[in-house]
Amino acid sequence: MKHSALSSLFAKKSNGFYLAIFFIFFAITIIFSLVLKGINVYKNASFTGDSIMLLVVTNRDSYIMRLDKKNEQLSLLKIYDAEIDTNNLTRASIRTGVPLHGAFKITDPNADIREIVTVKGVMQLILRNNIKLIHLNELDAMRIAYAAQKITTENTTVREIKNYVNDRSIISQIDTELYELFRDPQIINERISIEVMNATTTSGLATAVAHMLENGGYTVVAIRSSDIQKNSSIQTQLTDPVTVQDIKKIFRFPETSLPKNAVADIRIIIGEDAIE
Repeated sequence: MKHSALSSLFAKKSNGFYLAIFFIFFAITIIFSLVLKGINVYKNASFTGDSIMLLVVTNRDSYIMRLDKKNEQLSLLKIYDAEIDTNNLTRASIRTGVPLHGAFKITDPNADIREIVTVKGVMQLILRNNIKLIHLNELDAMRIAYAAQKITTENTTVREIKNYVNDRSIISQIDTELYELFRDPQIINERISIEVMNATTTSGLATAVAHMLENGGYTVVAIRSSDIQKNSSIQTQLTDPVTVQDIKKIFRFPETSLPKNAVADIRIIIGEDAIE
C-alpha cells in the first residue's frame, strides 16, 4: 500500500515535469522561429541605401514616390486615370518613364497615399493584410514610412499629371519634369555609363528604357538593337557602385560577364521575357 502511494506520487511529479519540459521546448521553438524570421526579413530588406523609387497603387489613383533619406526630400507624382500593373515592375518603369525599385499596392478601398508615409499607417495596413509589397518586405515598409514621416512639408514636392502613361508622346514632352522630380544626385555624381540593347521585336524599346533611366539621373551612352533574345540580362564587371546596385533592383535580370569590347560600364539587354 505504501509502495503504491509512492509510485502514484512519483507518476504525478513525472507528468508535471514532462509537461513543463514540453512547454519550455515549445516556447524555445517559437522564439527560435521568430528570431530566424527576423534575421531573414533583415537580410532580404531592399531599402538599405539613401534613396528609393516606389510605385504606389491605391484603389483610386497611382503615385510615383522618390524618397531621399539622406537629404530628407520626398517627391510625389500623382497619376490620374491609369491602371498600372505592379506584377512586372520593369514594364511599369518603362510605361511610367521612371525607374522603379519596388511597389506598394494598397487593397483597402478607404486607404490612400497618406497611409504609407507614417509608421502607424503602414503598420495598420500590414496587420490588416491590406497592402501587397512588391520587391519589398515588412521591414522595408516600416523603414520607408519612418523616413517619410520625418520629412517636412517644405521638403516635399507634389505634382499631378493626368493619364500620361497611356500616351508615349506625352512622356517625351514631360521628360524634363520627370527628371526634376526623380533624379538621384548620387547616381548623377557616379556617372557610370550604361548601354541599352533591345533584343525584342518591339520597336523603340531601347529608346524608351534609355529615357526612363535618364529621368532617374543615369548616364546612358549607347542605344542599339540586336538579334532577338528570349532572356534579358545585365552585363557588368562592377559590383560596388550604387548605380550598379540600383540597376539590378530596377531590372532584376540575371547577371552575365561584360565583353571586353563593350562601350559602357553596364550593358542592359532587354529580352522578350521582360515584356511578356
